[in-house]
Amino acid sequence: MPAPDSCAPDGSGDKVDPGQWTPTQNPNPTIVPGQMRSDCEELPEGFTKADADKAETMEAGLAARQRPGARAAAACQVYWPAPYQVCGAIRDKYNELGGPNSFLLWPTSDELTNPDGAGKRTTFQNGPIYWSAGGGAHPVVNHFFAAWQRNGWESGVLGYPTSDEIVNPDGVGRRQLFTGGTIYWRLNEAYFVAGAIRDKWGETGWEGGYLGYPTSDEKLAPDGVGRFNTFEHGSIYWTPANGAHPVSGGILTKWALTNFEAGPYGYPISDQRQRGQAFDQDFQFGTIGWPTTAVQEQDIDWQEDYIDDTNCPGCGDDNRVAVTGPGYTNAPQPRAAPTTENAQPATGELFDELPPCADLPPAENADPSQPQYGWCRPEQPQRRAPFAAPNSLLDKPYCNSLPRRQWAGDRSYQCMWRDGEIGIVDRRQPEVVLGTVAVVQENQIQTAWNSTTWKARTALHVTGTTGIGNEAQYAMSVYCTGSGSCNHNFSNSEAPRPVTETLYRRDYTLSSPVGVGAVSQSTGFAEFTFTHPVATPLTTAAAAAPSVRCDQLPGFRNSAGCVVPGAEPILDMSTRNVPAHAGHIAYAQASGLPGAPNGTPLQRTTNQTTAQNNRNISCNRVPGPRPAGQQCDEYPFASTYQGGGANGPARTYQGTCQLGMPLWVDVRPHPVAPYNNAGISMCMMPAKQNSRGGGILSWFYTKNRVHDGDSFYVKG
Repeated sequence: MPAPDSCAPDGSGDKVDPGQWTPTQNPNPTIVPGQMRSDCEELPEGFTKADADKAETMEAGLAARQRPGARAAAACQVYWPAPYQVCGAIRDKYNELGGPNSFLLWPTSDELTNPDGAGKRTTFQNGPIYWSAGGGAHPVVNHFFAAWQRNGWESGVLGYPTSDEIVNPDGVGRRQLFTGGTIYWRLNEAYFVAGAIRDKWGETGWEGGYLGYPTSDEKLAPDGVGRFNTFEHGSIYWTPANGAHPVSGGILTKWALTNFEAGPYGYPISDQRQRGQAFDQDFQFGTIGWPTTAVQEQDIDWQEDYIDDTNCPGCGDDNRVAVTGPGYTNAPQPRAAPTTENAQPATGELFDELPPCADLPPAENADPSQPQYGWCRPEQPQRRAPFAAPNSLLDKPYCNSLPRRQWAGDRSYQCMWRDGEIGIVDRRQPEVVLGTVAVVQENQIQTAWNSTTWKARTALHVTGTTGIGNEAQYAMSVYCTGSGSCNHNFSNSEAPRPVTETLYRRDYTLSSPVGVGAVSQSTGFAEFTFTHPVATPLTTAAAAAPSVRCDQLPGFRNSAGCVVPGAEPILDMSTRNVPAHAGHIAYAQASGLPGAPNGTPLQRTTNQTTAQNNRNISCNRVPGPRPAGQQCDEYPFASTYQGGGANGPARTYQGTCQLGMPLWVDVRPHPVAPYNNAGISMCMMPAKQNSRGGGILSWFYTKNRVHDGDSFYVKG
């Protein structure tokens, strides 16, 4: 920017009467008569020369009225180059903040009268200053202005500001007081808290208490009666009859799952109170506790998770084997097609990948006069002693009745066996088998729901040898592959052992650690290498195990663990000491609803919005209070994609199930005939059974690590 005296065309540097130009920041400029300040100074962004010249003229006018003998001037000020007057208390506050050098920058309006005819405001580039007789003059900017605007400015519930922004004790957040409430901000949107809710929040310690900062403005509840604010760690609800009460933690979670105040519990009528290691809170129509409720019959419909793995260690187990037998798992083993037209097809034996001995071709470029020994598969087994089940090293008795090569079991245990016979021939006379080795190989894996390391066992039984086969040796190797890291503790450097050692067993572990929120798929497999003094080594095809899925997802008791996802688990509720709960499931399935073993499975949903919607169109629609000692149970479970009934009919059953059910629920006789494969089933039952059933289901999901979309069955 040029120096002031350089503006003069002749360089004279004549001074101008200060009455002609009284700029705020430079009261004694040097300028050529007739020139304006805008000719000499660079204008801030957003202002034109016309704006600046007008502001200069306004400044001169104000200065003239302030000369001795002139009529008293109004308490106003112009801030060049903005052509506006800032007056009175608003001017004083603006100057106190630093005028144009403050965060507000330059004015963008004269003083304006607010719609109420009493208050005043002046706008600036970065926000306004508002004045009222009761509150004084205060700027309202940024997030605070957005929240105030959202709630009707001064004509809304908040009224006029009564303070500037105030830094909160945490040194991060800020607040601003208004006649009707307070707006709070902390690194997000700003929200207001007012009245009895604000007073109750103060009792909890304001933003430094267990509720934290507000995350909503005060809202009207859907019934048009109550009001509430949400906070970082809870909510405060108010009604005219019951006052304001905070709801937080597990109690809030459970209350939310019953559809808040619109559900069977109504509004809170007390604050939380401690009961040993638990907490209780009274609502209009019952008491909710966390993690357990002292009065079980008043617990909530979503089935309280008070079962744990200590007082019921088998409650979450997979009962597939007991209910329907072991489930086959898709873990295909290597198979080979016949090599000649007359050869027998592969039988599922251990050495299927080998060609039949009669088809073993001569070695390439070999001296036809010299022996050429090779491994092959005898078409007429020489020494296949039957494998005796009592000698099995597999843990589960059903394993030996499985078809060879077929993995089967449940989510935590899988087993498989296979057998075969290998022969040694001289390729010059492949029809003459010089020796054989017959073996049985056994494999099993055992996963853990709370560990990413799983156990494995491989055994080899040499069931017989012939000829030079008894000179062979064997050694095992273990491998692990997957989508993430996968490793094992088995040493692949073991020395070979002679086939005269007819039993080989090794227990080892495989692991696939995963990070928080991650999922991985891993597959382990074992191979045996057979060696012989006169034949090249032979490595069997891998005994590939089923895929193991490991994860560290939320919702599984903060654990990382593994399962075999190919086995769909079965929850047998009929053996869990909840006869009413199990009976309702049986009725519901008999009426046509899915989930029964050998039928259409259920799929879990972990989406809480979906689950709550399912509850809201089933048991949460049944008004409270419940019949004494009863809860409403719903099927399919709200935690499944089939929950809520896909808009199908609602049903219940004659007897205690129909207690308290509204007219829109169809009462069915029992035994139940097939009715409809869509819809929902509801039943009033003893509260303790319903709660126990919910805890069992929660542990079933956990111990079988049932992910979103995973299929499972339940037996009633």
